[in-house]
Amino acid sequence: MRGRNNSAPLFTVVGSDAKLEGTFEVADSIQIECEVGGRLRVGKRLVIGEKGSVRADVEAGDVVIYGRYEGKMVATGSVEITPTARVIGKIETDSLVISKGAVFNGNVAKLKKAQADRGLRPLSVGELEELIRLHPSWEGVDAPSRNGHVPELVSHTPTEDVNGSGARETLE
Repeated sequence: MRGRNNSAPLFTVVGSDAKLEGTFEVADSIQIECEVGGRLRVGKRLVIGEKGSVRADVEAGDVVIYGRYEGKMVATGSVEITPTARVIGKIETDSLVISKGAVFNGNVAKLKKAQADRGLRPLSVGELEELIRLHPSWEGVDAPSRNGHVPELVSHTPTEDVNGSGARETLE
């Protein structure tokens, strides 16, 4: 089956009487046309069809909701709540579209940059300098090299060359 407004094929879970409960991880895209509860992680696109009802904590790329959704959602792409959708919960994303006629009762938060990146990444020199400025206690952190590699955080005791001899004394 192909998702609406998208030519990529979707794995589809269909069944008006089907009820699935548990933790589900889908590496690609999925369309749901039944009841699903628990936890759902989708690598790409999640489509909750008009017959779909999802009560779950969701992590996904893009999300389109035609049916019912209740829970906490983190979407690294966009979220579209269509005119037939009924949504209750918290959504974290950078892009949200709520169509006229849709019902939304909940909270929306801008996705934090770290969540959008889905994992760790090297910091730029500028980002590290900004962190040090905001957190003076991190002053002993070595700056990343120009190839983007960030050295491990190191414990650092400030020292000073007090007499110009090259010998360094611990500052208190």
